Amino acid sequence: MQRTRALFQGKAKIDLKASEVLNRYKMTRHFDLTIGENSFGFCRKTEAIAGEAPALRACS
Repeated sequence: MQRTRALFQGKAKIDLKASEVLNRYKMTRHFDLTIGENSFGFCRKTEAIAGEAPALRACS
């Protein structure tokens, strides 16, 4: 299977796209991003996510 689109190259382009997606869904506070010159990594902030869960249940 081949990619239909090219990968993002360069730290600035990767950062711009990642920020665009996270800000669109207002999820920035839930992830730690690691952006290199040609790489992208992330990990979830499980403590922050777990801390919001009770507040979300109360609103439902």
